[in-house]
Amino acid sequence: VQTDQARAPALLEHGGHQSVGGSDREQVHNRRLERHEDGTEGEDEDEYEEAIIDGNTYYYTANGDGTATLIDAELVDTTKLVIPSTLGGLEVSKIGEDAFRGKDLTKVTIPEGIEEIGLAAFEDNLLMDITIPVSVTDIGDYAFSDNRLSNIVILNNSTLTLGEDALVGYGDFPNNLRIYGYLG
Repeated sequence: VQTDQARAPALLEHGGHQSVGGSDREQVHNRRLERHEDGTEGEDEDEYEEAIIDGNTYYYTANGDGTATLIDAELVDTTKLVIPSTLGGLEVSKIGEDAFRGKDLTKVTIPEGIEEIGLAAFEDNLLMDITIPVSVTDIGDYAFSDNRLSNIVILNNSTLTLGEDALVGYGDFPNNLRIYGYLG
């Protein structure tokens, strides 16, 4: 497992992570705003699509290679979330930056086929247990930080790149945290 410290400056360039409260369409649209390298802000040029599955509305972008990045969701039940493996006929390969940040999730199932979990994708939830499928090769900075994690199962430990504080809250490992499959 490698720790990727190179992405930390990108977090600062984007002004840290900011959560968007509520769940109306305008706020989701506002999440697609990005800070450009020259410091100006504008709408992300990638158009997003939406799909409704089991009452949940998922927002995603097409990656241009038959896959999609899941960027946000409006959830009817945050106690048990199963991330869809396909959206709009596209295989979901990435969970985007802040996609499920601060949604009070207690249980998440990440399907095989997800390759990348973005910066702060599941930060600030109530997750206790998480299994990272073998297909995941990159977990972004703060991806699972500020949860209640006590068990982490990592099925791919040979090619996994782990971002800064990806699994815990800002460097603090809870005393009861158990990580399975991690070779260090």
